[in-house]
Order: sequence, then C-alpha cells, then structure tokens
Amino acid sequence: MKRIAICDDEPQVLAELHNTINKYARTRQILLEVREYNSAEPLLRSDLAFDLLILDIQMGGMDGMEAARKLRALGASCPIIFLTALKDYVFEAFDVDASNYLLKPIDNTKLFAALDKSLNKTNNELLIKQGYDYRKVPLADILYLEAMGRKVSICLQQEKLDYYQKFRELPKRLGDGFATSHRSFIVNLSHVRALDGNDIVMDNDDKVPIAKGRKDELTQKLLAYFQKDKP
Repeated sequence: MKRIAICDDEPQVLAELHNTINKYARTRQILLEVREYNSAEPLLRSDLAFDLLILDIQMGGMDGMEAARKLRALGASCPIIFLTALKDYVFEAFDVDASNYLLKPIDNTKLFAALDKSLNKTNNELLIKQGYDYRKVPLADILYLEAMGRKVSICLQQEKLDYYQKFRELPKRLGDGFATSHRSFIVNLSHVRALDGNDIVMDNDDKVPIAKGRKDELTQKLLAYFQKDKP
C-alpha cells in the first residue's frame, strides 16, 4: 500500500483532493492511504514515511516551498507535487527536486498523470543535503552508512559523503537491500564480500562491526538476499 500526504490550508480543497485521489485509486485498482494536513507544521512532525507528498504552496504560516525544503533537510526523499494558483514558483520547485507542479483549479487528467508518474517512480537514489546543495546518491553505489553523532557518513567506492540526518530514519529510505548490522552501521548487502567473525567485510576491504545478537539475523538476511533471484 502506498502512503500519500496532502497538505492544504483550505478545507474544501483538501476534501476535494482526497476524493479525487480515492477515485484515482479505484480507477487504477490500487490501495492508497491518504493523510490530510491543514498546515505544514503537523506534516513536519509526522513520521515522514510517505511515498508521495502533495503540497499547496500558498498557505498561512509556513508555505509549501519552505516546508518542502525542511522536509528534504529532514530526509524526506519521496516525490513532491506542488499545487498553486500562481506560476511564479515553478523555478523554485526545481530546487527541492519536485516531481510535478500543478496549477489550481486542479485538472483531474493532469493530476492522474502526475500520480501515475510519481507513484510508479522507483526509489533508487538517496537524496542528501550538503550545505545549500542537494545531491542524489545512487543506492547501488553505497557500500555502507555510519552514524557519526548528528551526521551520517556514506561510504562509496571512491569517497565518503557526510551530511546531517537522523540515523534511525535511514532504514525505511534505503529498502530491503540494506541491513542494520550495528546501531551505528547500515550495510548494502550487494557489497558484502564476507563475514569474518563479528565483522562484515565489504567490497573495498573495510570491516563493519556486527552488534552482539545481530549475527544470526544478519546471516539469514544475507542468505535470503542472495537467493531471491535464483530459480
């Protein structure tokens, strides 16, 4: 089941949008869970585990563009569809890696097309923020991630990238191809070369610790991962 968050400070627009998304789900014969927010602040306090965000830009209090920047900084990497009555924000939408930008009143055909594109998009990248810049890191290139205080260090073959992120939020962003070996380490199973005692040996010869009590679970996950494509 896909989870969608919709945020608009006009109750009527929120209700109509929710009904339209329900109609879309029936038409496409898929299950969707829709959560409504009438302002950006409660959305920012949510668990952020959404497959799609639909944000009105012009809202009282924090506007949708500012909310999107904060959501990206908090680690939300899902597609974002912006709703607005004005065209003025279209270039700003690119700064937060927006998936689409729809003008009000919403045309259902355009909304359906935007939903098709966003919900069928494969999440194979990790969006991170370094300073004022955003960077997409292909999940396939990540060997492992390490918690370093309030920062996360991403180990790639040729470099390490440090950025601010709550480590506990990462597993749901990374998917089944990754496993938590230790409270401070998450490994990419496709880059595990061997298990050596209480360590994992990665493709680049780095050793990642396995926490006490996690070895059996990790071994089973590795076996399942490497056997899943076999007949």
